[in-house]
Amino acid sequence: MLIILPWTGWWDRNLFARLVPVISVLMSSVAMRVVVGVVGMVTAVGGVIDLRAALFRPPSVAPGAAPPEP
Repeated sequence: MLIILPWTGWWDRNLFARLVPVISVLMSSVAMRVVVGVVGMVTAVGGVIDLRAALFRPPSVAPGAAPPEP
């Protein structure tokens, strides 16, 4: 949502932006839309990395188990 939403019409129809004009000016700037989009991308990439680590964990490592001794 953070990647796509700033570039849609929903972004401009924000209740908080209507109540506080300073927020409206900030949110309507392209720079703020880019910043929110980048945060969305970083979050998505981090989620994919975590999901990959959880799904492809080596079978010999059980969750919460102590590592083998050398």
